Amino acid sequence: MDLNDLYDFIVETIAPAWTQQLGLKVESGNDDYDSLVTLALPWSDAVYQTGVALSAQVITAAADVAGRLAVAWDRFRSEGDFYQSIWTVQQVTTIQAGMFDHEGDVIIKAKVTEGGDKLAFCRITMRSREVDEDVVVVTATYQMD
Repeated sequence: MDLNDLYDFIVETIAPAWTQQLGLKVESGNDDYDSLVTLALPWSDAVYQTGVALSAQVITAAADVAGRLAVAWDRFRSEGDFYQSIWTVQQVTTIQAGMFDHEGDVIIKAKVTEGGDKLAFCRITMRSREVDEDVVVVTATYQMD
């Protein structure tokens, strides 16, 4: 099993159908201590508000999927298995600037900052591929079963 398999599991079993329509793509998974996963949200008319700016709903949904994937990836790397259920306990999203269609795909990086058997904490950042600065910062708490 690899990171793409875990992503498929999360999208098919946890994420609602509209989240699946975001078209998130796995770019990488870090095998070292960081437990960092990187996803790309491709530009499409369906995810941009009025065809120009990325909406807050899309930002929070994509961050949640990335966070859940980071938690599953962290568990898989350390234990060789993964959680069947991952629930979002809290998500705090700070949008510091808009992300627009002309800036290319959105790059999402999620890192488990603290993990345990039942709770995990993540930091998720987003930036447009063409902009070298994070414009969205998310902190999230997940409960696992």
